[in-house]
Amino acid sequence: MSHRLRASRSCPLRPLLVVVALTGATGAHAQTSPYYIGARQAITHDSNVFRDQTSQSDNVSSTGLLAGIDQPFGRQRFFADASVETNRHNRFSALNNVSYALTTGLDWSTIERLSGSLSYATHQNLADFGLVGGSTEKNVERSQQAVASVRYGIASRLGIEGSAEHRSVAFSNSAFRSGEYTENVGSAGIRWGARELLTFGVGLRVSKANYPHYIDPFDPTATEATDKLDRNDVDLTTTWVATGRSTIDARISSTREKHSQSSRPDFSGVTGSIGWDYKLTGKVALKASLVRDTGSETTFLTVLPGALPIRSDNNRLTTLAELGAKYEATAKIALQANYRRTNGSVTTTSGSADDTTSNLALGVTYQPTRTISLGCNASHEKRVNAYNAYTAGCLASITLR
Repeated sequence: MSHRLRASRSCPLRPLLVVVALTGATGAHAQTSPYYIGARQAITHDSNVFRDQTSQSDNVSSTGLLAGIDQPFGRQRFFADASVETNRHNRFSALNNVSYALTTGLDWSTIERLSGSLSYATHQNLADFGLVGGSTEKNVERSQQAVASVRYGIASRLGIEGSAEHRSVAFSNSAFRSGEYTENVGSAGIRWGARELLTFGVGLRVSKANYPHYIDPFDPTATEATDKLDRNDVDLTTTWVATGRSTIDARISSTREKHSQSSRPDFSGVTGSIGWDYKLTGKVALKASLVRDTGSETTFLTVLPGALPIRSDNNRLTTLAELGAKYEATAKIALQANYRRTNGSVTTTSGSADDTTSNLALGVTYQPTRTISLGCNASHEKRVNAYNAYTAGCLASITLR
């Protein structure tokens, strides 16, 4: 089973995430030391801080430190990336916060047929105000994800795979507590094929989640209650390396999801995803993905590296389409574009609502030296019948390796 750590949400200044991703990618090619340490400064203008129709704007300054290691030893590899930032708002100082991100892991293998990985990620950042319409109070989101996976090769093209995963999301503001949850996921299956060409997999996945503060959003008289989720999936997966430039990953699952709260409908149907990674030329890379799944899965979904983060999702069902492109104009200049459209539906016995959000982000980075990176970014986010938001900003970072 394939599991990815959640995309970093350490920086609440969303348009700068693409810039940070480009910065990290550019520096990695020239890496000579397994260690790095650095600092960065970002300035961002947000035209709609609270993601509502009042469209109150603000300027935000983010100052941060970062450090990491990527060290192979023998058949093993240890890595860790950490960052911490202080974010200061010019108009709405009550929103000032400290954000952080830590991602660490170990890839291991034995002389024979056994291999696997351990990984852990935790993030803290100012939560998306679009989660609860009308809220203007500070809300800090904290998330954690731990994954352990193992693979045993029965034959050269046949292997057994298994994984265990723990996830959690928590908020500092009680108005957002309905979205808090913890979840444990276990999976097991087999995979067949040549990794350099074509592989097929089949597996079983079991998920159990606990929402301790669930409230029916359509019932004004509803009070907090515990909702327990039980989910079972039968997964069919494939990876096709069509050419040296094209790779396609796909999953289709038969999903059954049950809730203990009678006001929250169960789900039974087909979920899945497909992603395409295509290197058009040596300088142009394209990525595309399409996902259809429930909110408990899309919250911790990584779609395109360096893309905007998936926000905490309570939708019964979410369909997400994303396109990304990167152009390395020169050895020092890179351009990146990303478009995402999310269609979600929230349904309870008291009512239902559809939620459609689109986001377009454009970014450019310039790396004059191995240690210095500069970048700017702009984005537009639109939530149908709710709000429009424009963000723009620039970032400078120094990294010593």
